[in-house]
Amino acid sequence: MVDILDSQISERHEDFTGNPVLCVDLDGTLLRVDTLHESFLRTIRSDPVAAVKALGALRDGRAAFKRRLVETAPFDAALLPLNDDLVAYLESQHAAGRRLALVSAADQSIVDAVAARLPIFEWAIGSDGKANLSGAAKLTAIRARYGDNFAYAGNAAADLPIWAAAKGAVLAGGGVRYEAKVAPATPIEGRFPAAMQWRSWLKALRPHQWAKNLLVFVPYFLAGPTAQPGDLLRSLAGFAVLSLLASTGYLLNDLLDLEADRAHPSKRRRPFASGALSAGAGVLGGVALFLVSLVGAAVIGAEFAAIAMVYFLGTLTYSLFLKRIALLDVMTLAGLYTVRIRAGIALVGAAYSYWIITFSIFIFLSLALLKRYAEFVDERLDEKSFESRGYSKIDVPLILGFGIACSVAAPLLFVIYLVEERFPAKVYSSPEKLWLVTPVLLLWLMHMWRAAVRGLVREDPVIFALKDKVSLALGAFATMLVAISW
Repeated sequence: MVDILDSQISERHEDFTGNPVLCVDLDGTLLRVDTLHESFLRTIRSDPVAAVKALGALRDGRAAFKRRLVETAPFDAALLPLNDDLVAYLESQHAAGRRLALVSAADQSIVDAVAARLPIFEWAIGSDGKANLSGAAKLTAIRARYGDNFAYAGNAAADLPIWAAAKGAVLAGGGVRYEAKVAPATPIEGRFPAAMQWRSWLKALRPHQWAKNLLVFVPYFLAGPTAQPGDLLRSLAGFAVLSLLASTGYLLNDLLDLEADRAHPSKRRRPFASGALSAGAGVLGGVALFLVSLVGAAVIGAEFAAIAMVYFLGTLTYSLFLKRIALLDVMTLAGLYTVRIRAGIALVGAAYSYWIITFSIFIFLSLALLKRYAEFVDERLDEKSFESRGYSKIDVPLILGFGIACSVAAPLLFVIYLVEERFPAKVYSSPEKLWLVTPVLLLWLMHMWRAAVRGLVREDPVIFALKDKVSLALGAFATMLVAISW
C-alpha cells in the first residue's frame, strides 16, 4: 500500500467547497462487468498455457495476478459496457462542478484506459501489481488524497467500510442490496440497480436454439410402425440433455467471445457482452448445467452419454478454435447437426444408416454455408468481421456455390436412402409416399437460399425457418407424408 501512495499520490487536497468529492469504483459500478474475470477468460481464449502460468502469480498476491493477465492479453477499454445511468449521473455532477475520482482494485492500466475514455475524473488510481487496492487499502488511499470529505459509489460487500466512512453513498448494481446496512450511517445519494437477471439468463441460454435438438426425433419417426412407446420417452430425455449441453456451449461461447461480440452490431446486445450478466455468474451457471447434463446422459445410457460428450466437445472445440478456420468451421457445424441424429439412433436402438448420416451431413453443410453466407452479405459487417472468421469477401461466391451444390446433393441422397433401405425394409404400409418428401425438401432448400441471397436471413437459418411461413408449411406437409406412409 505504501508503494501506491508514494508513486501515485502527489498531494493531499483539503480545500473543498460544495459537495464532497465523489470517488467511484470501477468493476460492477462504473462498468457493468468485472475486469478481472474477463481478463482471465480473455487470457484463456488467447493463450491457455499463459492462463495457467498466470495462476502462479497468485503467490505474489491478487495485484500481481491482475498485472500478469493484462500483460498477457490486453484489451480495448472502449468496448467495455458502461453503467449508462450512473455515467449520466456522474456527467451531470461533473457539469455542475463536482469533483470526481476513479478508485478501483482493477489494474492501473485498466483504470487509466477507462479514465481516458471518460474524461470526467480528476484522479484515477488502481492496483499497481504489488498492492491490491481493495477494501481497507482503498479507503486508506482515498483518505490520503481527500481526507474524510468524500462520497463513494460502489457495489460490493468489500465497499461497506468505505461507505461507513463516507459522507454520501451511491449504490450501484448489486450494491443496492446493502442499503439497509449503509443508510443508517451514511446518506444515500443515488441508487442504480442492475436489471432483472432472469430475462438475461433466458436470453443467454437461448432456449429457442433447442429446436435444433428436435433432430434426435428423426430416427424415431423414420422407424415408422416399428417404433416403441419407450423410444419416444428416451428421445424426449435425450432432447432435454442435448438442450442443456447446447445452452452450456452457448454460455461458454459467449464468455470466450466477449470482445468480438461487443464489436458486432447485433451480438453486442448479448447478456455477457452487454454486461447484463457477469462473466463469473456465467462460469458458475455453465458448470452447473454441464453437471446436470452429465448425470442425465449417464442415466439414459452409456452409448448416448458417449455421443452427448462428443457433441459437447465438438461445440467446445468449435468455440475455441474451429470457428475461425475457413470451411472447417462449416464442416464442424454440419457434423454437430449430424451428431444429434446419431444420438437419436442410439436412443431408439435403430440400425445404423450410412445413407441417412451422409444425407444429414450434406443438408446441414448446406445450412451451415447458408448461415455463413447470410452473415457475410449483411451490409452491417465490415472486412474485419470476415477476417475474424478466416474468410475474405472474395470467398462469398465460393460459399454460395458450395452451399447450393450441397442443397442439390442432399435430396438425391435422401432418394438413395429410401431406395436402398426404407423400401426394402417393408416397414411402411405406403412407402412410395415417402418419395414425395424429396421434392418438398428440394423446394425448401431452394426457398432458403433464395431468401439468403435476398438478404432476408439475418439469423441462424434453423431459427429463420421456424419463423418463416413457407418453411413451416413445407415442414408440416413433409411430416404428414411420413405419417401417412406408416
